[in-house]
Amino acid sequence: SLDLNDRFASFIERVHELEQQNKLLETELLLLRQRQTQPSNLRALYEHEIRQLQAAVEEARHEKQAAEDHRSEMEDVLKNLQNRYEDEILGREEAEGRLMDARKGADEAAMGRAELEKRVGNLLDELAFLKRLCESEIAELQAQIQYSAEVSVEMEVAKPDLSAALRDIRAQYEKLAHRNLQSAEEWFCDKMNVVTVASARNTESARSAKDEAGEYRRLLKARTLEIDSCREMNQALENQLQDIEEKQSAEISALQDTISQLEDELRANKNDMARYLKDYQDLLNVKMALDIEIAAYRLGYKREESQTQDEEDAGEQKEEEEEGDDEEGEKKEEDTEKEEEAQPEEKNGKTTDKKV
Repeated sequence: SLDLNDRFASFIERVHELEQQNKLLETELLLLRQRQTQPSNLRALYEHEIRQLQAAVEEARHEKQAAEDHRSEMEDVLKNLQNRYEDEILGREEAEGRLMDARKGADEAAMGRAELEKRVGNLLDELAFLKRLCESEIAELQAQIQYSAEVSVEMEVAKPDLSAALRDIRAQYEKLAHRNLQSAEEWFCDKMNVVTVASARNTESARSAKDEAGEYRRLLKARTLEIDSCREMNQALENQLQDIEEKQSAEISALQDTISQLEDELRANKNDMARYLKDYQDLLNVKMALDIEIAAYRLGYKREESQTQDEEDAGEQKEEEEEGDDEEGEKKEEDTEKEEEAQPEEKNGKTTDKKV
């Protein structure tokens, strides 16, 4: 009985210890559940932040697409401007070629004019020479005529036909000189007309070439200004496009870094949650094992208590049976004594009756 009581006390102590451990485990489980609810809220915040960042990335992507579309438009504009620039360069080269041709024509016209002027000068010199020659011939003829006249006066009486011959000769020389002079004047006039017409033509061609060169210069200057304006516009558009690309690249890089950081934190939180869940599962397994052990101890305790109770009941019943046997023995003894006591009285009564 003493050993059973000691075992019972140890069982009770073990059950109290297991209950304390169970309470500690329940407290830890509650703390883990609270810690588990906190990361869930944090996860919701992270997911909300990630959604906002994804929306920002999507917006940045749309802005990038719009910028790319704008860039494509600007590239088309730039391409058109480059085509116009190339066309203007070709036109400029063509205009410069025509200007060179006009300058060459003007130079040739100037050279032709100079040559014609030189030829006119030569013709004028030749005409002057012919005039001088004609004048000298006329002077000689006149001298000869005068000399012939003097001779004819001296020989008039002797030779009457010589003066007539001299007059004929003089008339022929005068006609020849007049004809030569007229022919020279006509040739000179024709040459002067040709030279004048050619000079006028060359002058008109030179004036036209000069006007055309001025027009080409003006057109070339206008095209040069337009090309410079297109270059400045192209440079401004390229600078603007480069600024937009750099700004968007910086924003996208910052957003990607933030997303990567949040993903790392979310991954770390998931790992923490997985570890917490594992700890929680381990604690649940420990709790179940402790509950099973506590149930086994309680079952053993109940069995021991039942056995002890049965033994006590059996002892008490045995004692009661023994007491019952003792009481029956005592009752039998009492009955025996009573019977024994009653027998003398009956004998005495009979004696009394008899006496009576």
